[in-house]
Order: sequence, then structure tokens, then C-alpha cells
Amino acid sequence: MVKKTNGAKKMTVVRLEDQPLSSYPWIAYQKGFNTLREVAEYFNVDYDKLKNAVETTPRRQTKVISGIVKKILKYDTSYNGKILTIKEIQEMTGFSKSVIEKRLTRKWSVEKIINTPVRKKHKTESFTINGKTYHGLEEVSRAFGISWMTLRDRVYHQEMSIEEAVYKPVRPGKEKNSCFWCLGKEWKNFSALCAEYQLSEATVRDNQKKNPNKTLDDIILKMLNKRPYCYVVYGKDYPTVKAIAVAYQVEYQKLYSRMRTKAKYGSIEEIIETLKNDDALNRI
Repeated sequence: MVKKTNGAKKMTVVRLEDQPLSSYPWIAYQKGFNTLREVAEYFNVDYDKLKNAVETTPRRQTKVISGIVKKILKYDTSYNGKILTIKEIQEMTGFSKSVIEKRLTRKWSVEKIINTPVRKKHKTESFTINGKTYHGLEEVSRAFGISWMTLRDRVYHQEMSIEEAVYKPVRPGKEKNSCFWCLGKEWKNFSALCAEYQLSEATVRDNQKKNPNKTLDDIILKMLNKRPYCYVVYGKDYPTVKAIAVAYQVEYQKLYSRMRTKAKYGSIEEIIETLKNDDALNRI
């Protein structure tokens, strides 16, 4: 734009940000751009993918491509009607790029990212679950029968709440290797404990939620005591074949198999004695 001042020509520079949006060839999220490449660079999307989408997507307003940009964005960074860049979120929060990208990958909204502080590892950190306070992840691990390493990964790396970390089921084979104690015995993981006593993992977890002040030992024992006793061995009641095998230190599969054909192998007591004798001979 050129203006005359006292007979002399004076150049007036119009800043891009002062231009009305309608003057730009392309508009996305209330921002104007002169080229599609500028759009791609600003939103950190693939230029060829954007160009192809613009050319093949019918639009009412030919300039406005916000919807197209949103569809091909790697992360949903919409916030208050705008799309923010990773750098803009960094400036708002002070968080590192890796923390922000990790949270976006987990489908966190920008609002949740902004309002959730980064948790720092602290050996003496306390956790409150259902109104009860636990001092450190080790106490949580013992109380809920979930390995300390799994808890640490969920709380500090996956940034789960302590309730979610405790109650979210662990897929078989996915639990971090870390043992815990329950009923006077060391267990590789929660699944192993439940399998040993033939209990449903989901039911045990549900009982933990309903009885936050009870230890895992108390909950397991209560569930076992509710069972109708099915077997009497040497005058003592046992709820499962597994319980008998554990009590008399014999192999569960062999005991179970022979008990199914008692006519051939005799009473439960006779089967146990035979298995013990076989085991003793094998050690010689």
C-alpha cells in the first residue's frame, strides 16, 4: 500500500497478521496461510497427504480446510476451538516434548494434559485407595497382590491414577516380573495366586474394592471359607483338589487324574500315599 505525505511517496507496510482472514488463500482453525505448504509446516502434517486431501475432498467453503487438517493430524491437539502445536502446549505447561507426545499418544485431551502435573518418583510417596492410605508402592503391592514393577510402570510411566493402576486387569504374560507375599507364600503374580486357589481374578478384585480396609490375605481366606467343602482327607475338609495337592505336596495333575478314577487307584488317602512313594522312589 502506498501513501503520499508532503509530496513525497511513503511506503506503508501491512503486517500479515493484520490482514483479514478472507484475504488468505487458505484458512485453518482461524489462522490464515498463503500456501498449503505453510499449512503443512504449521500443523506438522505431511504436505503430499494434505494436498491430496484438499484436492479430493468436497467443501462448501473452498478456503477453509480445518476439517481436512484435523483428519490427518497425528494427534488431536484441539483446544478452545483451535489446534495447538506441540511447542504451544510446551509453552503453556512447561512440560517436555516427550511427556506431551506420550500423553497425546494415549488419547489424552489437551485440557487433561494441561491440568495433570507430571508425577515425580518419590520413595516415600503415599497413596490413598478407597479412603485408606498406603506408604509407598510396596505397601500397595502387598495389599492388592499386584507386582511392584507393574505398579511403578502404570503410575509413573503410563501416568494412571493409583486406583486404575491397582484395579486394571493384567493380561496374562504381561505382568512385570516382581514377586509379592500372600498367605505366607511368595507369588510370581496375582494370576498365579488366583490360579492356585481356583479363584476368579475379577471376583477377588471386586471384593478388594468392596472391602478396602481388609488385606488380600483376609479376602482370599474369606472367599475360600465361603466355599462348600467338597473333600475330606484324613479327617480334614478341603474345598478343591488343588488345595489337597498343596497341603500334601503332591503333583496336582496326577492327583486330579487319579481321583477321577478312584475305582482303580483307591481312596484319596491311598492315592496321596502312592504319589508320595512314587516321588520318593524317583529321588533315589
